[in-house]
Amino acid sequence: MVTLERKLIAFAIAWDVIFTAAIPFANLGYHGSAGNLAYASMDYRAVMYLHSLLIAYVATLALLVAELFKIKNRSISGHARQIVRYSALLGILLGGIGGIINFGYIGSSGFGVVNDLPTWIQIISFMLMDEIALVLLYFLITAPRASGMSYRKIGMPYYLLTLSVASALIAAVMGHVGGWVIQFGGLPGQLNGYISWLGLDAATFAANNVGSHSHEMAVALMAGIIALAAQHFGYSKLGRKAKLLMRSGLAISAAGVILMTGVYVAAGLYSYTIPTLFVSGPNGANGIAFDDLLTGMVGLGALFVLAAMAGPWYRKVYGRNPAKVAVLTTWIIAILTVPVLGYWIEMHESFYGALGGIANAPGAATDAIYMSFHQDLAFFAMPALAAAILAMDFYIRSKRKKVLISIFAIGGSWLSFAGGIAYTFISPAGINAYAAMGYIGASMIGLSALAVALYVSGILKDE
Repeated sequence: MVTLERKLIAFAIAWDVIFTAAIPFANLGYHGSAGNLAYASMDYRAVMYLHSLLIAYVATLALLVAELFKIKNRSISGHARQIVRYSALLGILLGGIGGIINFGYIGSSGFGVVNDLPTWIQIISFMLMDEIALVLLYFLITAPRASGMSYRKIGMPYYLLTLSVASALIAAVMGHVGGWVIQFGGLPGQLNGYISWLGLDAATFAANNVGSHSHEMAVALMAGIIALAAQHFGYSKLGRKAKLLMRSGLAISAAGVILMTGVYVAAGLYSYTIPTLFVSGPNGANGIAFDDLLTGMVGLGALFVLAAMAGPWYRKVYGRNPAKVAVLTTWIIAILTVPVLGYWIEMHESFYGALGGIANAPGAATDAIYMSFHQDLAFFAMPALAAAILAMDFYIRSKRKKVLISIFAIGGSWLSFAGGIAYTFISPAGINAYAAMGYIGASMIGLSALAVALYVSGILKDE
């Protein structure tokens, strides 16, 4: 039976694929022109367009939580489930409509230019996602007691998921604050007084909140996927050693979520300046930002979870699962792209230079294009693909189709990663063979997700 949740999840995945596929043809500012990809910058319409597809990604995760995450066989039901369903649908539609209007309405205006109609349409969609987060938090906090289960025995996936939802909601609030200040400045007077008390102007305060919002939101959602995957792929049934390893990883990720949330709140809503550690090089250009180390803890925890799920003890209990391999592949690529390569670039900004502010640095083109590449692949494509694969494994019954989709998704992920890395570090200019490799891989990722949407929706039969 194709339930309403299945249809909504399929719709959200397909929406993401369609909006993502349109990016190369939309001439969004941050992707630049064919001859100058490396030095492109993100303008306001690009930001709002990306929110259109991210709303669908968030809705997919929320619906998966409602479907996959059970506490003593108790899942979200009744009015709460209705809120998640219809807020997700309405949020996707309004977010997309607002993003499309913003795209055509603004042209190439700079960040901070707000056109009332499309922006407020999207703000409504953001608030619908906030509503879903509140419902999920209420369920996660109250369900253990309602089901008679001890909080101490409920398992680490529960705690990481609860923290990730709470962190995402806090990030959303900072996004609202930043957007308000961009639109209305320091109004009302009390807000202006608070900004002045911090020793900041309205533009700086808004930028701080927007920056904290985007960084925290991306990682909080990734932490949620780690928790969902651990729960779905059998945390509760693992043996003592495997469960200890997975529990340790989930605890590390949870600590990372708590610490990064505190730092981003302090940086956004207060005047805390995030320090750079391990400083070296001319003018202190080299060094790793403290918040990057904290968000890296989420990835470090994922490595422990990955090891628990990849070990022989897991196969003894569950056998071989291609969907699990596909999800783990997205984690590996995200970790290689962000902590590994990101830390390398930060520790060598005297060469790469774009963020270090060093004029005519030899690797400035690489640094600039890496900003778009790591965002698109590690923070957008890989988590969205992981969510689609989880939906596939939950809903699709045909093992043969799961294997084919998983293989295609894994191949596309590695091809996109390899092409992107080669383009970024070898020849970061124009459309070349490396860029083509990356686009082919991205197309394979999109086709894999689209296949999941078609089978999950029931349009294509999986038997």
